[in-house]
Amino acid sequence: MCRALRDHGIDANVYRNLVARVSAREDLAGAQRTALLLTLFLVMGCRSDPGEAVARTEDFVSRNLLSGARTAETSPGGRGQDDRAASGAGGTGLGLMRLFPDGSLRAVVYRLSEAEGGTVVGSLACEPGSITDVDADVSRRHLRIVCENGRWYAEGLGSTNGTAILAPGSDTPEPLEEPRSRRADGVAPARRRIRHGDVLLLGATTRFLVVRLAPEGA
Repeated sequence: MCRALRDHGIDANVYRNLVARVSAREDLAGAQRTALLLTLFLVMGCRSDPGEAVARTEDFVSRNLLSGARTAETSPGGRGQDDRAASGAGGTGLGLMRLFPDGSLRAVVYRLSEAEGGTVVGSLACEPGSITDVDADVSRRHLRIVCENGRWYAEGLGSTNGTAILAPGSDTPEPLEEPRSRRADGVAPARRRIRHGDVLLLGATTRFLVVRLAPEGA
């Protein structure tokens, strides 16, 4: 299914992430898990719409299982890599590259939108331009990145497992949004400026390197 979606220019990450969530649910009986996966497969295959597949699957869950495809709790990631790009000033264009524990980078740059509303990062995010190349403990809408007056800001969206930012030259990530289990009720959404060379740590294992890009149209 993932290959078929990619061949038709459709984001396969949302389907993959939802399958991973359902497969990891320890509270589901085998028949329940099979029914959910089959529902997801059929809706995605017939409609080719990740957003509709998520909505229909969660409707099935709420009507039949009384619990959602929730994010399993972990903890924010640890140290970043020493071979990050150096920080620097420059144009307003920024992008994200997926960073792995061995220091390697996925050879894909996700350009961040400068439009109003910015870019949402999450496992089941379906807004145009969303970044869904994440691991299973990242919330469906985990983080938003926006550009205001040439400056970029990361905003927590009430994620389950939180976000931290590791600045170039630092060994200690600074929390942007604490995990839900350590967050006081009613706390306002967290917001912090990000720059070229920062590393965003979402949950336990998902990391993105912030990279400077030429402005669109340049």
